[in-house]
Amino acid sequence: MDELIRSVSNPVIKSIRKLSENRSERRRTGRFLIEGYKVCIEALRRPGLVELVLLSDEANEMEGALLADATAQAGVELRWVTGSVLRSVSDSQSPQGVTAKCIVPPQFSFAPDSKGPIFWLDQLQDPGNVGAVIRVASAMGHVGVLVSQGSADPFSPKATRASAGQNLVVPILTEFDPQAVAMRCRESGGRVLIADSAGGIPIWEAGGLGNCLVVLGSEGAGPSAEVRALADRTVLIPMDGGVESLNVAVSAGIIAYEAYRSAQIG
Repeated sequence: MDELIRSVSNPVIKSIRKLSENRSERRRTGRFLIEGYKVCIEALRRPGLVELVLLSDEANEMEGALLADATAQAGVELRWVTGSVLRSVSDSQSPQGVTAKCIVPPQFSFAPDSKGPIFWLDQLQDPGNVGAVIRVASAMGHVGVLVSQGSADPFSPKATRASAGQNLVVPILTEFDPQAVAMRCRESGGRVLIADSAGGIPIWEAGGLGNCLVVLGSEGAGPSAEVRALADRTVLIPMDGGVESLNVAVSAGIIAYEAYRSAQIG
């Protein structure tokens, strides 16, 4: 084991803590953090993505050995730290023994997908929901996700955990002109659909969702007025039992599966 970092005042630890706590720092540096053995191992298999791995001296012995070997093979710097130091840079209640600093992947080069919809997250302020929708998009093979500036950071620690590291896999676009993406969608034969539990047509009556943008808005107020003005139609998921709405990630899963199902049956 190399020299153990024991102080939270160590310059490396201070820089990592800034990335954990500060969205502007992540944006300025183009770096973010991932946690956990499986996510870090997968990231290390992607050349040029990981810059630094912090491994706790309290980590599982076998996992620690495998991570040390993976970092060596990838040519990535590995620093051993005490468990208390690693906990100081994590916002998780139960840190998983390893944290890695990664390069934010390139922005999604937006183009509508004829095979299915692309989720557009607008004013979605819970990072856990942002991450969970990204995970849904990955599971259903979506080509990318749009995340508006008014939404939570898709590369925050909480969003990264909720995505199970899929924000490393699914291309994400955070800097875009809403009118431009809506126009490109329509030029490809698609539509801008707003998912809203307050009203609209059932999702299965909306027709094929290929080339469409499906807007998922904030947990309370929904999408912004600007984005609502760009919509071609509002869709909903009909519900029984007096339930007024679903968690946005649950809604995303239902919509994504409905798009997949309808595409399969033609």
